[in-house]
Amino acid sequence: MPLFSLSPACFCDKYRRVKAHHPLTTGMEFARFVTDSSVDFQEFIRLGERYHWQLPAALKAVFEEPSLAVVVTDISQHIVWVSSRFEHMTGFTRAEVVGKKPNMLQGTETDTQTRQYIYQHLKQALPVSAQLLNYRKDGQPYWCQIHIHPIFDQTDTLVHFAAVEKEIPASL
Repeated sequence: MPLFSLSPACFCDKYRRVKAHHPLTTGMEFARFVTDSSVDFQEFIRLGERYHWQLPAALKAVFEEPSLAVVVTDISQHIVWVSSRFEHMTGFTRAEVVGKKPNMLQGTETDTQTRQYIYQHLKQALPVSAQLLNYRKDGQPYWCQIHIHPIFDQTDTLVHFAAVEKEIPASL
């Protein structure tokens, strides 16, 4: 089952879903979320235009889901951009992570086999999904479901990877 739906959602449905399932409870917090996701989407699109990405138009729905964080890396897996939701989820600012590798979020309890599984897929420019134990800036562990997709330019050259991440309850 996919982590997110790429079907468009109306603003009213999004508001009801956020109010029911997310700690954004005041109108001001919701307005900030809508603004942040809109800014994130515009920044993401500008990055895609700069590198001539081939992206589905429905990708905007990812930025409308308050629980999804997005990380873009270059082909050597150095972070080039993160969404504001990533900052909220991890406690790291964009300035602190750009240029570093996402494995900076991993620690001693992160499963080595899962890391290797992800690495093997990325090495072959294949999409990959996995559950991974990461660590916030303050050292607190959290589980996330991650979906990583290779991004190609108009000449079908691999130029980036985009990871969509969602924090999930601790694995049993």
